[in-house]
Amino acid sequence: MSSLPDPQSLAKLVSNVTKTMFGLSFVPAASSDRGESLCIQMVLMTITGPRKIHLVLASDREGSASLAAGLFGCPAAELTRQMIDDAITELLNMVAGQIVPAMKLDQAIGLPRVTNLAEFAALGGPGLTDTVLLRSDVNLHLRLWIFEEHQPAQEPPSSGSRFRSLIGRPDKPV
Repeated sequence: MSSLPDPQSLAKLVSNVTKTMFGLSFVPAASSDRGESLCIQMVLMTITGPRKIHLVLASDREGSASLAAGLFGCPAAELTRQMIDDAITELLNMVAGQIVPAMKLDQAIGLPRVTNLAEFAALGGPGLTDTVLLRSDVNLHLRLWIFEEHQPAQEPPSSGSRFRSLIGRPDKPV
């Protein structure tokens, strides 16, 4: 069984990547600090194997452009939508490289792809309360989901949802 990362651990794992790439460190923030506006730029990746685990990283337009400008070393005004998508998918790819070993998962990391809240809603996916909100020292925010999708042959969690958050919280039994 994987160990569930708590918000502080996730902030450290994300910061392992962003400190090197962008000079930014992240800490957990109150989930009520940001709403759906943070989910303008979303990328999803599936961890394949016996358990179907998904990672989703979300940001807003300004934060995504800031990260892309840092990655490509150019002003935000020169960025294309493709460059921003590439930067955020690459960030999720590197963050997944930190999270998967921390969760002691012996499964392959899939390729990230752009997604959106409408696709999430159509799937009946986890909500904003199933995330960790991270804030950098320059007030840039990222929202991170880690969830497991239960296969039809498996018994769904007690909530009735086919998704279960894999973010450990001291106040929320898993």
